[in-house]
Amino acid sequence: MGGACHPQATVNTGHTGIPGYQYVAAQCLSCHPDGRAGTFAQHDVIFPIFTGAHANRWASCATCHTDPSSRAIFTCSGSGCHQRAQMDDTHKSISGYAFDPAACLRCHPNGRAP
Repeated sequence: MGGACHPQATVNTGHTGIPGYQYVAAQCLSCHPDGRAGTFAQHDVIFPIFTGAHANRWASCATCHTDPSSRAIFTCSGSGCHQRAQMDDTHKSISGYAFDPAACLRCHPNGRAP
């Protein structure tokens, strides 16, 4: 498939944390139909970034994914999206609230208020 252009070890590392990832040409094209990085069209299945409140609020994957070696590591405050002071105030009556990306995703899996 990739050979020298897309060595499997490098590609695997870049896709750490992406559900359903496989180093198979058909799988690559299902997420990157035009062959470019950053066009992960199926991202909305995991978390909506092309639709809803998060559409057009990011410039690159690095806006939310702060560790290029793992897409499983993300932030909800990248590029000023959700500032801690505002979120702490908004959630002051929510029991168990934590300003933590994993906690945010548990309560807001589709990017909306529950």
